Amino acid sequence: MAEKKTADKKPKELATKEVATKSPAARFACNIDAEIASLPTSMQLNDKQREIAAAYFPAIDAAITAAEQRRLSDNEWKSTKNDLPYTWENIDFEPLKLAIINNARLGLDSRISNHISPVMYKSGKTGKYTVTLMRGYVGMALVAKKYALYPITGATIELVYSNDTFQILKKNAEREKDAYLFDINNPFERGELLGGFCYLEFEDSGMNKLIFLSLREILKRKPAYASPEFWGGTKKQKDKKTGKWEESQLEGWLEEMAWKTIARHAFGGKYVEIDPEKVDSAYTAAREDYIDAAYAVVESEAHLNAASVPAELPESVDTPDGEDTDSEEAAPDTEEDDLP
Repeated sequence: MAEKKTADKKPKELATKEVATKSPAARFACNIDAEIASLPTSMQLNDKQREIAAAYFPAIDAAITAAEQRRLSDNEWKSTKNDLPYTWENIDFEPLKLAIINNARLGLDSRISNHISPVMYKSGKTGKYTVTLMRGYVGMALVAKKYALYPITGATIELVYSNDTFQILKKNAEREKDAYLFDINNPFERGELLGGFCYLEFEDSGMNKLIFLSLREILKRKPAYASPEFWGGTKKQKDKKTGKWEESQLEGWLEEMAWKTIARHAFGGKYVEIDPEKVDSAYTAAREDYIDAAYAVVESEAHLNAASVPAELPESVDTPDGEDTDSEEAAPDTEEDDLP
């Protein structure tokens, strides 16, 4: 028996030493596996959720690389330098491990565009970078539908221009549900952007909601430090010929940002009531992580170095984007209705 115990012990010691000699990135991946294995039976991840959790690693790794490139570029012209490199050694592992597990349990997949994106900010408490996982509008819609008290059957989102025809038909004594009239009269000359709407359809059609925002209301939800690559505006760039840094005007993608803002607004808690009987530990923990991160991102100047990796327009540079709420818990520039 003694020989058997010795034989069993040796591989464990070797495994421990092997993990200790791995790179910080590899150690993080091992820690995630160990964390998942230690979960109680009621919280265990199924095979699909484990696959989703594993996919966060390359997404975060790519985000770290992109953020470091941006840090080096910004340090060339910014008067206040960021001297903390974006590396795995400088990432706070502990909160990130739990965030990955909770979001994987929700089904939020970093491989799917606009599901969820890693955003990094420097923590004043730890002196390291905290990675928070910010939901895109597709991820918000997924969670809203999964936890909704009243089943959602569809959603139509449109931008409205000055040459379009748009009429709001609100629910009233003579009309049993919200409705609308919308026609694109000239698809190639739609005129000036005026705003947009989302029409949420429920299993009980009498609950259908028409949610609309003017352009002014959309721009109110623009992040305080919005990236000009996406919202338009000025940005310092190096002239390829002279090598000097100059301010240039970027057109951005205002229409896409407006569309996403409407989608995020519509799938917030203000319009989609959550079923308390469906709420589980993953939902609660992921929501609390988001709110805590929202405070920290807003307060940290380092969030200007945010990086994300979706193939389409990143969400991370524009989150948290702020939605209407009556809650006093919401952080500056962000609101809890931004997360169902």
